[in-house]
Amino acid sequence: MVAGAVRIRLRHYVLGTLLGMTPGTLAMTVFSNQIEVALENPERINYWIVAGVIAVLVTLTFAARRWMLKQEA
Repeated sequence: MVAGAVRIRLRHYVLGTLLGMTPGTLAMTVFSNQIEVALENPERINYWIVAGVIAVLVTLTFAARRWMLKQEA
């Protein structure tokens, strides 16, 4: 209701929600399995998956920042 009351555009609301929920969703889906494996057997950690997820998150962060700065101009 607050988003409607302050007249936030739908696409900005959806994009903000998506960007805000993505890190937590990825952490729960990808890292929860990795954490379980690490707790059971620390030698079986797949560092490539961890590095890939971090790279994707950093790329998305920079892309979102660039898009937001472009929208302000």
